[in-house]
Amino acid sequence: MTNTKNTKRALVSSVMALFLCFAMLLGTTYAWFTDSVTTGSNIIQSGTFDVDLVDANGNSMAGEIIEFVTADNRAQSEILWEPGCTYATEPVYVVNKGNLDLKYEIIINGIVGNAKLLEAIEWTVTVGNITTALADLKGILAAGATTDAIVIIGHMKEEAGNEYQGLTVEGISISVIATQLASEYDSFDNQYDALATYMNKNADGEWEINNLGQFLYFAKSVNEGNYYEGETIVLTNDIDLAGLDWTPIGSATADHGFMGNFDGQNHTIKNMSILNPVVDGDGYAYAGLFGVTEGAEGAENVIKNLTIENVIINTTGNIVAAAIAYPYYTTVENITVCGDIAIKGGDYTSGVLAYTRRCVNASDITLNGKIGSYITGAQAVGGVISDIQMNGGLTANYSNFSASNVTITGTKMVGGISGIISAQTLNGATVNNVTLVCGDVHVGIVSGAYDSMPVINNVTFSKVTGATEIVGAPYGSKSSESVIIDGVEHVTVATTDALNTAVANGVTNIRLASGEYTLPSLGGKSGVTIVGADDGSTKLAGVDSFNFGKDTVIKNVTFKTTGTNSVRFGTTSGDVVYENCVFEGKQYGYHVDNANDGTITFNNCTFYGRNALAASGTYTFNDCTFKYTYSNYNTTNIYSEATFNNCVWDSKLELFIDSGAKAIIDGEEITERVVFIADARALEAFQREVNMKNNTYAGVTVMLSADIDMNDAYYAKWTPIGQTGATQFMGTFDGHGYTIKNLNIDTSKQTGANYST
Repeated sequence: MTNTKNTKRALVSSVMALFLCFAMLLGTTYAWFTDSVTTGSNIIQSGTFDVDLVDANGNSMAGEIIEFVTADNRAQSEILWEPGCTYATEPVYVVNKGNLDLKYEIIINGIVGNAKLLEAIEWTVTVGNITTALADLKGILAAGATTDAIVIIGHMKEEAGNEYQGLTVEGISISVIATQLASEYDSFDNQYDALATYMNKNADGEWEINNLGQFLYFAKSVNEGNYYEGETIVLTNDIDLAGLDWTPIGSATADHGFMGNFDGQNHTIKNMSILNPVVDGDGYAYAGLFGVTEGAEGAENVIKNLTIENVIINTTGNIVAAAIAYPYYTTVENITVCGDIAIKGGDYTSGVLAYTRRCVNASDITLNGKIGSYITGAQAVGGVISDIQMNGGLTANYSNFSASNVTITGTKMVGGISGIISAQTLNGATVNNVTLVCGDVHVGIVSGAYDSMPVINNVTFSKVTGATEIVGAPYGSKSSESVIIDGVEHVTVATTDALNTAVANGVTNIRLASGEYTLPSLGGKSGVTIVGADDGSTKLAGVDSFNFGKDTVIKNVTFKTTGTNSVRFGTTSGDVVYENCVFEGKQYGYHVDNANDGTITFNNCTFYGRNALAASGTYTFNDCTFKYTYSNYNTTNIYSEATFNNCVWDSKLELFIDSGAKAIIDGEEITERVVFIADARALEAFQREVNMKNNTYAGVTVMLSADIDMNDAYYAKWTPIGQTGATQFMGTFDGHGYTIKNLNIDTSKQTGANYST
């Protein structure tokens, strides 16, 4: 589409239908009592309050569609929006069918489709002969009266460009909100109901909301300055927001947040949509069902017992969450966000609560999305809450947080429960079927980052992808910060000095940031776990004559060679586990003198150079890789028992098995030396050793460690292994389930009396 008036390409076909969201006032009777005095008696009569929106024939338009009309009576589906065009709706009328005077207001409260298109359309309204902005459509109706014809007019701006092409708005919801006019007299004056809203108070003095209209009025009144301080609002029915473009209660433009108490009474508010909310000068959108809730120290307000189902939020502003964006001195209890969840915001974005620096208490907070549900933000992005921390050193009660079935994405500080936790206690964290996507190391199953000794108790999780740790690396550049998880202190360090301090102080769970460290001796220590950065960028300097302590676990580190050794003359006591580790040694990769009858387990580790396994203890290698280093030290020496499961060996590597020792390779027990062959050139070299050097390999197992394609061999044709009585293979050849293919034998090379083919 170009910027000319002559363009006839349609933006939309049947578009801009105005759906009447009008279930809130029809047929309702309110007991604003009139008092008239006659001779001999005092009669009390309740007034009736009944408002409707009708077409030119008097038919109610509640739930119906207001269509656009054209001068030539073209069908609604044929209306094409283009720059400069103007269309008007058929006329409608507000009717006061009751016997009480009222004041009314018509508001746009929802958009279904692409809200961007509305940027290109200017809206006005005519009431009779008076033209005004749609936002100013309000008035007074006496009992039994009807307004002049109301016509809504849309004009597409002449300068609308190609960016609006192909966009569709399926509908705009409008609502009529009416309240009784302060014009009814009792025996004193006409001011007794001057402040009456169409919400009623129950016998306990609580404001009741039982339909959409009342909920819209409540939200609007908060944002216009009625903060309900000290008041209680109760929800008496489920509310369907029907995808209307919701303005948060306590929006970015309001002077204060909601100051009262809100009890959902276990009802559900569903189908909430917030598209491009107002963002203040500081970049804060405060986007949520509640934007800001505002109590005071020692007198917090309470939001409780509410389910929010099906949520769409789309903004670049900060502080975004489905339930409450900024709970300030607020207690939040029993809140669930569920269903189809699509939340997109800036910093401090989460599924339920966002910027919680003054959230006094939060308990029983649940996020439970469906397949495809997602939460996307920048920094401090959490499934349930963006940040568990308090300004000014205050503490709060956080308990029973749960996140399930959602993908959470951010650039920094991303967690299944919280983006960041600091100096607070979380009792009860459950994360299930959650995918975490983060641009750096600040990502964790429970919290993306942490600071200042938080405490996390009763952690359970399953089916979590994108994080291997319960909590991510600490926020900022602190050298040592702690978190307690289920009673166990975890410390992340960034320097060797901090590592030494943590070990000396008896810390048993240590996370190493990226960088290079010198590992202190763990002799006399028990149950120490050391974990490097997930990306493998953590290195430990070569270790000589080292005691790994009892029941040690080391993950995600590279034992960097110092000279020719990586780990040499190491000793252990009790079980030791290495996971995702690399042993770089050119001469010695891993050399243990004495395992003290414990078990040393290697999971997904890579070895370069010689490995010596002591005479005591047992050893298990799972999914490990052994690399050839082109030196004279390419053996793994076994002096006791070693089990290898699904491991890979380069060619020219050997297992030396001492007398009385044994190796179990994928279930096969072997007690003699093993030579590995992994490619065609190595198979050729083995053949020449037998045929040309008379090496019989007696007492040796020759084992394939990969499939071999002889098309990769140096010679085009194969000379069989073993040619005469003097050149025989006398060892064990174990194909180990692998395949040799494309073998081409040249019989012309066979010589001697006893050659074989």
